[in-house]
Amino acid sequence: MVKFFAKIHSIFNLFIQTIRTEKYRRILGSVGLGTHIREGFKYFSGENIYIGSNSFVGHDVDIIATGSKVVIGDYCLIAEHVFITTETHGMKRNKKPMRLQSSTYLLYAAS
Repeated sequence: MVKFFAKIHSIFNLFIQTIRTEKYRRILGSVGLGTHIREGFKYFSGENIYIGSNSFVGHDVDIIATGSKVVIGDYCLIAEHVFITTETHGMKRNKKPMRLQSSTYLLYAAS
């Protein structure tokens, strides 16, 4: 009986995850196949957010994409409680991608 309820719970969670991901496919710039977005995901300017295939966005992630794009590649893992923003707060523009800047504390997953 326990195995039966565990199976039902697993199917229900997969169903909810599918509905959540489909919702974000309609709101964000794009969400690739096989990507999972956990509950609590918050965004601003969703049309500027692009998430690749087979990526995972953890609980309570915030992404603010005002004025420019946030592109998360394929096979990326974003842990829970992460905040990503395109706001510069007065810092000078740097033409290097964030992953190549020396003072960046961001893990980059190569596709």
